[in-house]
Amino acid sequence: MNRMLKNLFRKKEVFLADQVEFCMTNLSQGSEEVYEQLSERDDIELLQTGCNSHCELCACTLYALVNEEVVEADTPEELLVKINEELELNSIR
Repeated sequence: MNRMLKNLFRKKEVFLADQVEFCMTNLSQGSEEVYEQLSERDDIELLQTGCNSHCELCACTLYALVNEEVVEADTPEELLVKINEELELNSIR
């Protein structure tokens, strides 16, 4: 019983990861290539959502949310570069 209480109140190690979030519709419009490249990294949390409520961006450009900040580009290559820049500049770790 004593051991159980110690484990319950023991300080747990928390790993904070930067988040990169993609809209499913935008993935199908060309950002899937970027998603696939980022999926190889284990230092970020990669998310897919049905809609990020940025429909005006989704209709005309590629974009992702990096730690809730919009990053947009015209090409997948440019989007990957901009995501990496945002991660370097504004990492939560």
